[in-house]
Amino acid sequence: MKKAGILGSGSAGQTLSSGFLKHGYEVRQYSMDTIIKQLQAKVKDLKKDKRFQVSLDFIRPPEDKKELDSIQKKYKRRIPAELLELYAACNRTQITTEAVGLPKKMKYALALRSPAIIFELGVSSDDSLANTKLKDKNFLIIDLLFPAGNYVIAYIAENGTLDLHLLTFSEHCNKLHLSFAEYLECSVKYMGIELWQQFFIDDPSKISDHYIYDTTYDLFQEQQLSNFPEEKIKMAKDACKLSAIKNKRDYIAELNAGLQHLKKKKATIRTKKIQFTGASASHLMKVQESLGFSLPDTVLSFYSQVDGLEIEWDLGTISGSINLLPIDEMMGGQNAMIRRVWGKDVVYKDTAESDVRELKGHFMLERYTGDSGFTAVRFDAKHHAFISCATGRSDREEIKMSWGEYLGIHVELMGLWHWLSVVTDGKDAKTGDDLIVDDIKKIFTDFDIKRLL
Repeated sequence: MKKAGILGSGSAGQTLSSGFLKHGYEVRQYSMDTIIKQLQAKVKDLKKDKRFQVSLDFIRPPEDKKELDSIQKKYKRRIPAELLELYAACNRTQITTEAVGLPKKMKYALALRSPAIIFELGVSSDDSLANTKLKDKNFLIIDLLFPAGNYVIAYIAENGTLDLHLLTFSEHCNKLHLSFAEYLECSVKYMGIELWQQFFIDDPSKISDHYIYDTTYDLFQEQQLSNFPEEKIKMAKDACKLSAIKNKRDYIAELNAGLQHLKKKKATIRTKKIQFTGASASHLMKVQESLGFSLPDTVLSFYSQVDGLEIEWDLGTISGSINLLPIDEMMGGQNAMIRRVWGKDVVYKDTAESDVRELKGHFMLERYTGDSGFTAVRFDAKHHAFISCATGRSDREEIKMSWGEYLGIHVELMGLWHWLSVVTDGKDAKTGDDLIVDDIKKIFTDFDIKRLL
């Protein structure tokens, strides 16, 4: 049986309901006032729940009817009845929530736009998104999603009907099989967990060329929900392109074991608060979209568990540190271009006699604590990754080790100071490197030194 969701319980809503019922539809009526009350109740409950932190929430009062009439006149567009019903109950809603007490951090965002904003974005010649991605002035941006760069957009037909679509940062536009009323209800129910909309499009893999199913949804279902459509979850899992996310090396367990090992050795852990937070599937997708190619499975597996990490420790004269940047900051976040060209605050220059050249095309993986050293990655034309390291500004060396190997050994040795210098020197290790090898043998007795030579 076909379904229809009607927003509004007034005479217009009742007339529509009667019409759909006559044509054999299963009809469900929604009241915007009820939805807003449910949303307010949900936020109130989340604020009481220690597992969640609500960092931003506001539900603005209803829009003035004169203002709505003015907007329609200004843009020569009729606001669909569903939107009018929304703005008669509230004018713009924004709620940002973070789950901090769960095994994996999750963020939620709900940001329904005001009518003035959505029509401005929909018809303004200044809005790059509307012009380059949508290329159709009948599309309006309704909801800003988390992470940034994802939107729910509405297509307004000439007869005033409204169809919803999911537009992602990869410029994939997918029709949402939800009425506007159902979308609002789901927004309240799912509290804006990132890309929950993937379960209401035809094929979740069309969200991105680098689609990854995120087990966050399984966790969210267990902790907060019990009614995600099972067939949609199965479809998402079947469409998953990355088996490493599901069958991954447990880096968090290894890091915890490493910390316990250091404590048994009587090492001093300098970092007061160590947190293990993985990058979300949507962030990993966004990074790969920005690069234009897929990253190695081992790398995605690592960052899905450990996205940025700071650990410092010392044991007598031996010390170690891990200072990995989050992958979003390293490649796909707001600082991506700064990191990519070593920008204004992080400038690395290769020095060859009197010629000074900026080192471009590299992404900083890690900045060494207390000096100007770093580890970076670059990609060749075939998208192979190459790791290089430097202890200063002019001694960069490429190492014969994959990105995944580097991350794995870095965890196993808990960032023991200058272990990479053994790799760069290999069998021709200098006296200083011999001392580092001795340090490894003293603390990490089970580690096979041959892996570094």
